[in-house]
Amino acid sequence: MNIGPVRVRFVAHCRWMLRHTAKIQAVPGRAIRPWLAALATMLAGAVALVLLTGDRITLASFGYALLAAVPKTMLWFASAAGLGRALGTAIKLQGAAAQTAAGAATLLCVTQWAGTLGLLQLGIVGALLLLAPGWWMLGRHLLPQSDRDEPAWLAAAFGLAASAMLVASMVPAGFLWSTEFGGYDALSYHLQVPREWALGGRFKPLPHNAYSGLPNFIEGAYAHLMMLRADPREAALSCQLLHAGLAMLAAWALGDALPTRGDGRGVATLALLATPWVTVTGSLACSESGVLLGMSLALQCTRVHGAWRSGVLFGLAAATLVGCKASCVVLALPAALAAQSLRPSVLRDPRWWLAWIALAAVALFPWLLRNTIATTAALFPLLASHLGSGWWSPEQAARWDAAHRSDVGIGDRIGALWRMFFAFGVGPNPQPGEPWRWLWGPLPWLGIAALGLLWRDAATRRPAIVLAMMGTSTLLGWLVFTHMQSRFLMPIAVPLAAAVGLAWHRVSGPSTRRVAMLVALTWALLPAWTLVQDSPRVLTLVGRVDRASGDLAIELLRSPNDGDVEIVRAEPMIEAALGTLFDGERVLSVGWSTPFWLPPGTTLRWSTVWDTNPVEVALLQPDPLRWLRERFDLVLIDEGMLARWRAVGWLSPGLDVTRLLEVLRGCPQMKLHDGRRLVGLRGELRPLWPSRRPPDTDAPY
Repeated sequence: MNIGPVRVRFVAHCRWMLRHTAKIQAVPGRAIRPWLAALATMLAGAVALVLLTGDRITLASFGYALLAAVPKTMLWFASAAGLGRALGTAIKLQGAAAQTAAGAATLLCVTQWAGTLGLLQLGIVGALLLLAPGWWMLGRHLLPQSDRDEPAWLAAAFGLAASAMLVASMVPAGFLWSTEFGGYDALSYHLQVPREWALGGRFKPLPHNAYSGLPNFIEGAYAHLMMLRADPREAALSCQLLHAGLAMLAAWALGDALPTRGDGRGVATLALLATPWVTVTGSLACSESGVLLGMSLALQCTRVHGAWRSGVLFGLAAATLVGCKASCVVLALPAALAAQSLRPSVLRDPRWWLAWIALAAVALFPWLLRNTIATTAALFPLLASHLGSGWWSPEQAARWDAAHRSDVGIGDRIGALWRMFFAFGVGPNPQPGEPWRWLWGPLPWLGIAALGLLWRDAATRRPAIVLAMMGTSTLLGWLVFTHMQSRFLMPIAVPLAAAVGLAWHRVSGPSTRRVAMLVALTWALLPAWTLVQDSPRVLTLVGRVDRASGDLAIELLRSPNDGDVEIVRAEPMIEAALGTLFDGERVLSVGWSTPFWLPPGTTLRWSTVWDTNPVEVALLQPDPLRWLRERFDLVLIDEGMLARWRAVGWLSPGLDVTRLLEVLRGCPQMKLHDGRRLVGLRGELRPLWPSRRPPDTDAPY
């Protein structure tokens, strides 16, 4: 075998590594100190938090989960950094964080095109090929050194603030955050849609999941990571870590965007990371971190000179905002435009408008294309009653539109703003059962106070006006066009955090510096306090994917100990085990809409509350039971969820739960966790555990 060419390539590769290692060693220690301090403190804080709520076994589980999730996530961010380095060089964008943020937005856009065109059908090979150009660009030119010069205590502060997000992102979706109902949206939408895309190899609307018709930029990135594994469930923690990483990247890039030096940049980063809403949403596989990323990029545009170059970056920001959350058309895009008024000459240049509108249109075109092909309604399901309802009936479109707007008067809207933003989580909950925790923290009040301080100084009055315009446009969009949920105000966190950073120099003089430092460090501990208060025992589930996927339940069901078997019946994720326990049987789900953890290949029919469930068709038949038996073997009914849907007016009129239960009355049934029940349609229901008569059944076997 001729190994000469191999040796030549190996030597060339070693020389390349030595050359770039020399570049890394040449970076001044002062430039990398904030990064290292933040990273070390984040890891130390995460370890302390895990040990506070668990034990050494929990710590080992956390470490194993982190080591398993980090490689796939870092592959994605490395590609984003390479793309951002090339783009940053082209448009004269400075700063490692800013370039990586721009590269992440670029990769989100490119993934949409690849997934919509079916270029990812090659599975892991296609996923790696999509990442390869970024790796190649990063190998040619490393990211520039950071010019951040925060003191070590401040870098440690936002490391502490990020530690809670890191720990929470290692808890499998389905257990954490009472305000998010245990990650319900993640399991039914944010993770489930990319799971089905990854298994199918193409991004497209799904008739049983209306949310698949949204732009879904972040969900496309999740599908990309899932394609790196044979089982999409194995990438769930990597998806959550990716989302957390985007939030941290947005916070760091926000600091780089500010026209200040020293502590102010770090304080802006801290103000964003220390806001508990950022921790809650960032640790779940949601889409809010993409909104923060887009807003940070919008502020970065003010640092780029030239109409074309600035327009390209703003186009990426606009596409990221709308692509990650469609409601940002009214919530964040006006605020992003307001940020550009820092440079009014750019706003008057038609080349700037042409550049960003054209780029945003190209980036969003895959979403519009696949919706048009599947439903003939490009924006489905948005404004379905007015712009096209796709495969929905007029009644379904009206239900969707009614659920995503509010018809209350201006007085009630202002009252909702007070409750959902300024006083959110303070005092008794005005709507029991709905989210109510102090998740905005002191940011609203400190942000407004910071704007006042900036206004008093002639040198910072213009930035104060622009940041106030950004916040006001978000509040107006929220008041007028949304159903006024607290989390929808997430875009306002960026201008308020920026204001706090810019105003820092006004309150951190020699006489008040120690007090200001104490306030900042206390604020950094707020996310960890929120996590421990919200779900103290759940943190023992760090890294426990076996609990979420039902693997542990299946193992315990084989135990000879009756006590173990009874524990399994109370497991909140017992439904995830059904795919294995009833292998090959056809299951119809009515009301249970969180199927992400079911193993691939499970024969399940389900739908979101907005889409038509097969049981609605069955109830229209002369013999509903016969119709169901011809198509399904088991019916899983979530009566609690159906009752909640009915209470808020979301339940389809055709889904008559009372009549359904009457139709199934003579069938064997088994009660599961939280009011759910499993019904056998074949005259028998195989026990969940062999050789035992399951207790607490509604019908004999």
